[in-house]
Amino acid sequence: MKRHLLGPLSAALLGSMPLTAQAQVGPIATWDSVGRILQAPAVETGGYHRYNFPRRDITLKVGDVTVAPALALGAWAGFSGELADATMMGDLVVTAPELGPVLSELANQRIDVTAIHNHLAGEEPRITYVHFHAQGGAMDLATRLDRVLARTTTPRPVTAGSPAPVTMDTAAVFGTLGLSGRAQGNVAQVSTVLVSAPVTMHGRALTPALA
Repeated sequence: MKRHLLGPLSAALLGSMPLTAQAQVGPIATWDSVGRILQAPAVETGGYHRYNFPRRDITLKVGDVTVAPALALGAWAGFSGELADATMMGDLVVTAPELGPVLSELANQRIDVTAIHNHLAGEEPRITYVHFHAQGGAMDLATRLDRVLARTTTPRPVTAGSPAPVTMDTAAVFGTLGLSGRAQGNVAQVSTVLVSAPVTMHGRALTPALA
């Protein structure tokens, strides 16, 4: 009588496989998965995962001066923590017609508004900056933020443009400020943490560069 050893052999092989291999049944969530939802590539910076949404659809002027997009039109979202339990913070750049729908959708998506303010005076078109905060699973947070971004004409998917050649004296700027930074075109940018003590929000430590 022939014996069929396939069943026991298969079971033996499965039992000898690493648990990690057995667990890989479906697609594994990564920070790139968050980027696919937000339609923007992830940028690792300052200990958190950042997704930029430049408002390249807006030509911004103050009087006769055209304001460089990198200076005033950079919307973004940052995530810290783990994929299963993340903190999301960021800044949306919205036009006057977009402000009401964006605020309504933020409320609908249970995303807290932490600030509404202006960076410029006398600009055309009028621009408002909306800071936001939420906690939860990163994929869920990204899905909710995606619905908010859909209330704007923010260009997505975000594509990486060619970096503009630097046309300013960055050594003078950074040297005067005593800070290092980055530059692109005619814009130099520096970042500094103003509060050195640990900061918590809802019992959770905040990443200094994010908050």
